[in-house]
Amino acid sequence: MDKKQEFALFKYKLIAPVLVESNILARDYFREASLKEYDIPGLGKKKFSAKTFVKWLHLYRKHGFEGLMSFQRKDKGHFRKISTELLEKIKHLLSIYQFRTVKNLHEYLINENIISPQGFTYATLNNVFNAHNLKNFLPNPKARKAFETEHIHSLWMVDFMHGPYVKKGRHKVKSYLCAIIDDYSRFIMGAQFFETESNYALEITLKDAISIFGIPNRLYSDNGKVFLSGHLSLIAARVGFILIHSKPYDAASRGKIERYFRTVRDRFIPFFHIHTKETDITLENLNAQFSTWLKQEYHMKEHSSFKMKPYDRYFQNRNITKIRVIEKDKLDKAFMHVEHRTVAQDSTITIHNIRYEVPPRFINKKIEIRYQIEAPDSFYIFENEQCTAKAIKLDKKLNSHFPIRFNEQDLNFSEDLPNREV
Repeated sequence: MDKKQEFALFKYKLIAPVLVESNILARDYFREASLKEYDIPGLGKKKFSAKTFVKWLHLYRKHGFEGLMSFQRKDKGHFRKISTELLEKIKHLLSIYQFRTVKNLHEYLINENIISPQGFTYATLNNVFNAHNLKNFLPNPKARKAFETEHIHSLWMVDFMHGPYVKKGRHKVKSYLCAIIDDYSRFIMGAQFFETESNYALEITLKDAISIFGIPNRLYSDNGKVFLSGHLSLIAARVGFILIHSKPYDAASRGKIERYFRTVRDRFIPFFHIHTKETDITLENLNAQFSTWLKQEYHMKEHSSFKMKPYDRYFQNRNITKIRVIEKDKLDKAFMHVEHRTVAQDSTITIHNIRYEVPPRFINKKIEIRYQIEAPDSFYIFENEQCTAKAIKLDKKLNSHFPIRFNEQDLNFSEDLPNREV
């Protein structure tokens, strides 16, 4: 018996009870059967939908056992969803634009409203490329060589990975892992799950990594919106490292961090779900378990590339590498965001839709406000690169109990100021 017959016989055995027993309701039977997993000779373990079982039943009733045998579509090689006009349009676009991949072209066709994502999928376009030999229009794969820096901190790579959904109140939100890996040792300089793929997540992760381990020579990222922000370039200049970006659509150049993300998906996330109750899948719990896994599993497992644990390779090299460090106050100032505001007649400014009070001497003047992204409610006023006052949240009720004050000390504008020197 060949494989086609074996598979056809398998189909028959599944639908036979509906054929021969009148008391079985096909809808309920097939729905229950769709929940089970079946071991198919030559195909492995698979599940089938209830609609698939209904289709088999229809084929058997119409064509008998032969109807359950594998058959080739009459229109194989022809694509019903593409017209000659669209095919010529695609060829024309390929001839004048250098699309690097089929995926790039598919996104372009959707963005330009040439096709709809529902009516013309990426898989369909890929089939068109194979059938008409259109891949000859795409550029040849870029020649590349494996590389590795000579010391730790020569190059850090940073990127985001989509994580599991976590509970937030009554709802679930998607999590994102921001991670920084050292090229030489594959040691993770910083990694944490956040609720957003944002500047906040990037800056928190990078700042923690620098404060704990020191300053990298270069930070390598892709061309995502988060990494192209002017503020990240400013941080690089203030701290003293080079910010570099890979070429668009060149994920292979960041292979080390992509490989690390695959390790997280394969070796951490499945076991997190297995060992965690549904009610305990929170961002805090996710990060706590991830931190433990990172320290006890990932850093302590021998890496296949250099046959050493990332922990050992990092700290062994650290003993012979000059590490640049930065004081906490200077690091805090390097990561500060800057805003400019003109002070109103009532000595107030508005930041993030909230009103704050500043010293009266700034009335009608444009001032420079700086703040830490992790402390968005603490705003400091800088003059000539020195911190001279702190904006305080406006309290109208408190102000109503006192006469108009012009003594800045009474208003606590100078309390809790960071180191005045920049």
